[in-house]
Amino acid sequence: MVEVAVEPGPQRHAEGNGEGDLEAGTGMAMTEAFDVVVVGAGLGESTPAMSRALSAIGDVRLHMLSLSATGINLTLIVDGEQVRPVMQRLHETFFGTGE
Repeated sequence: MVEVAVEPGPQRHAEGNGEGDLEAGTGMAMTEAFDVVVVGAGLGESTPAMSRALSAIGDVRLHMLSLSATGINLTLIVDGEQVRPVMQRLHETFFGTGE
């Protein structure tokens, strides 16, 4: 079984591209990003779940991708405007379109 969720509230993320408003003395722009979390037993094992999750994300820009040590929690950090498309893609991949 797999669950998909968004962590509440945006996270401030340091963007090292040198563009935009720079935080004083850091040389990094700060952007708002959200954690999208995929949870499921065996996600990190040799199962199709990880491949399905990553394929569903497609060309969405990720700030970070992290798999928990237990292999059941995949966290993706994406820009705020990408949360809805990522959630829709993951939901369709794991749960179908609902039609």
